[in-house]
Amino acid sequence: MIPMLLKIKIPRKNKQPVNLYLPLFIAWLILLPILILFLPFYLVMLMICMSKGFGRLALLFFPMFFSILWNLRGLKVDVKDEGHVIYLSFI
Repeated sequence: MIPMLLKIKIPRKNKQPVNLYLPLFIAWLILLPILILFLPFYLVMLMICMSKGFGRLALLFFPMFFSILWNLRGLKVDVKDEGHVIYLSFI
């Protein structure tokens, strides 16, 4: 299942860390109409690619895209700078 929340944790010295929860389902609702609008162009591109001989890669674009989205759940990213640390977690 695609992640629905992005948790951002910002640790602070001698204080409680700041936890921010961003709802990703709003981004997915915006992304869905964009993908639907992209679909006719994708089909035309797919027909052109099939005639050129590398249509299999073009055919797998949507399954690969959704596979990446589905596998984001549980991903944890630590962003470190010289004196700052931010933790990102897809829930």
